[in-house]
Amino acid sequence: MLLVTGDSMLQANLKFYYHRKHCHSHPFLENISFSLQPSAITCLLGLSGVGKTTLIRILLGLTGGKFDGNIEYLCDGDLLGPIEARKRGLIGVISQGNTLVPWLTVKDNLLLPARMNSKLSVPSQYQISEYLKTFNLTSAVLSHFPDTLSFGMMQRVAVIRTLLYRPRYLLLDEIFTGLDTVNAEQLAVTLRQYVLDYGASCLIVTHDISRALDIGDSFLYLNTVRKLIQLDNDISEDKLRHLMREDIVSVA
Repeated sequence: MLLVTGDSMLQANLKFYYHRKHCHSHPFLENISFSLQPSAITCLLGLSGVGKTTLIRILLGLTGGKFDGNIEYLCDGDLLGPIEARKRGLIGVISQGNTLVPWLTVKDNLLLPARMNSKLSVPSQYQISEYLKTFNLTSAVLSHFPDTLSFGMMQRVAVIRTLLYRPRYLLLDEIFTGLDTVNAEQLAVTLRQYVLDYGASCLIVTHDISRALDIGDSFLYLNTVRKLIQLDNDISEDKLRHLMREDIVSVA
């Protein structure tokens, strides 16, 4: 069973097969077990290709494979599957790469979620302006198209679009990629304040060990045999780097 909740811990016991026709073969992910706390940030680390992004997609109900177990989001006493939770606008997602619609201006990209989902309130111009200031962007950017922006600027716009709709759950995949030090630090501060203000549960996938240790309240590590390890909350950077080096050696 996989339980995702803003009122108590997330609990998981999950087995996932990447292709339905291989459902009797060895699972891609197995015995995935972890917990998340509301008003807190959990960082998920691991080498490339071990399945971190796949786990995010499982939590969203977007995988094409087969998994054993349940995914339920708790919202005001109701248990919801990932599709219903997304319909209600409970989950904020930022995927790797550019997620902006290229033929829409920045402003239209920011308003797109409300236009696609009637359950979401249209953000005010004041809310948009405040987030632009927070992420060191001017109002002039609203009329630009994504292809005129740097990757770091597109990443900041994607973060603004997510936070504008006040989701209770944040699933963020490599959100610090492409950001300079100043904007990465501002993003970390903003996320910390967001989860505290709204009691949100946040899961961040990242390769940035230093950033993860700075922002995270708890830490998960998915190793090369796809075993999910709950790390000590006070793990040092040296110990974490040693763990990753051992992981690399194990598959060399």
